[in-house]
Amino acid sequence: MILSLAVLLFALLAAGFSQAAPAPSVQSVVNGNTEFALDLYQREKGSAPNLFFSPYSISSALAMTYAGAAGKTAGEMAHTLHFDQAGADLPRSFAAIDARFEEIQAGKRVELSVANSLWCQTGYPFTPAFLDVNKTSYHAELREVDFKSKSEATRKEINSWIERKTRDKIRDLLQPGQIDSATRLLLCNAIYFKGNWASQFDPKATRPEPFFISSNQNISVPTMSRQGKVRSRNVDAAMLIALPYAGEELWMVIVLPNEKDGLAAVEQALNAATLQGWWTTLQATPEKKAILTLPKFKLNSRLDLANQLEAMGMKSAFGPGADFSGMTGKGDLFISRVVHQAYVDVNEQGTEAAAATSVGMAASAIVRPHELRVDHPFLFFIMERQTGSVLFLGRVTDPSAAK
Repeated sequence: MILSLAVLLFALLAAGFSQAAPAPSVQSVVNGNTEFALDLYQREKGSAPNLFFSPYSISSALAMTYAGAAGKTAGEMAHTLHFDQAGADLPRSFAAIDARFEEIQAGKRVELSVANSLWCQTGYPFTPAFLDVNKTSYHAELREVDFKSKSEATRKEINSWIERKTRDKIRDLLQPGQIDSATRLLLCNAIYFKGNWASQFDPKATRPEPFFISSNQNISVPTMSRQGKVRSRNVDAAMLIALPYAGEELWMVIVLPNEKDGLAAVEQALNAATLQGWWTTLQATPEKKAILTLPKFKLNSRLDLANQLEAMGMKSAFGPGADFSGMTGKGDLFISRVVHQAYVDVNEQGTEAAAATSVGMAASAIVRPHELRVDHPFLFFIMERQTGSVLFLGRVTDPSAAK
């Protein structure tokens, strides 16, 4: 199964399975990232029947941008993004999370990599402190480019970088006109994951089955099936189902409402504390024999996040008056746009996913196994087990609508 997640880009425009508990500072960042992810989900959930994005990629790229924020702008960003660590503590915590991902990558059971880059206007006076924190803590590649006279060529060069880091899953993230002669800085984050299910589905068992898009309407979709040990737990108004990837260091967690039309109620109750409680409960739940059916699906989402982030509290970051003086020593930059794109393919082998964001600135053998039928709208999370980091978050209400 393949999950390739990719790319968060931030363009700044001139304005005129180890089980060791993570360190408290790391856990604080994970908790804050989760709160931001669910805040954003609550705002985006009505934008389309299906939804998929990478919370970690978005938070990482915004953290890189936050390293250059000051004053009111920094305060608003910290509040919106739930960053509660000061100074160098936040970058160090992100670095520790990325190091955990490198540890998983070194284990070679799955592929999991994070890449960052800064695309800087040649000759523009970025402060050494801003460049250094991005280079040392976020391990960002520093590249000088000429946005002023070669904006289109630079756009293609950045898109090419994104394509390489996402194994060609995200193409042409930056559309014509989204980079122009006023751009001074672009910050990019890419995360890629490729792994098989720990227990794969037999493709021969996949067949058309009904999926209830509402309590009284169903459609026929290709549905996978397997019998074996599954970790599941009924909590509140939903069933939690864990599908680990090879090595069991990353899991897909499915949140299936008990009622066919119960997704809205589950979404309304969803917050960081609820998710953390579910996550803790699920990890402590033993596996038992079950028959699991799950629809195959592909999702492709493209989100324009600037308006949402502004509405969530980052008001001063998106126009003249923004204070990113930590980048240049003066208040001459602001965020112009934030675009995120994500793709996921869930099949018998595993998961393949990619995402990108552009921010323009500038039971016993005697008893029949119980059945877990994922046959109506559900949520899913892809999480790193040790820290609880949410790498991907999605909702499926109509598997046939995915492209």
